[in-house]
Amino acid sequence: MNRLFGVFLGISLLALHAGCGGRAHTPEGKVSGKVTLDGEPIKSGVVEFFSPDLGIGAIGMIDSDGAYTLNGPLTVGGYAVTIQPAVPEPGQPAPPPAKIPSKYATASTSGFTLQVAEGPNTIDLPLASK
Repeated sequence: MNRLFGVFLGISLLALHAGCGGRAHTPEGKVSGKVTLDGEPIKSGVVEFFSPDLGIGAIGMIDSDGAYTLNGPLTVGGYAVTIQPAVPEPGQPAPPPAKIPSKYATASTSGFTLQVAEGPNTIDLPLASK
């Protein structure tokens, strides 16, 4: 009986340690916003945030109102942002065409290097055709 109690106690202490600060909290932020082209909402596309320094990123689909929400929280820090037309899924209807200027498809030319702060972030992305 004492041996069983010792095993139970050991497992309980391990579980308690893992659940109570076993690792440091990494500040994260959730990102959403609106993508517009010359003031009008983009009807479809993909927004990508990527940090070469952290080696992480997230994507979000642009809906018909121009709104997007990234697919997960991001570690607080700086991110390069790209915006591209949506690629249709096999067997799914094609999204409405979006005339996103090609300069927004790569981080080096998009002009968007943005900071993600802890908590909710509303980051609108105003694109220009010229």
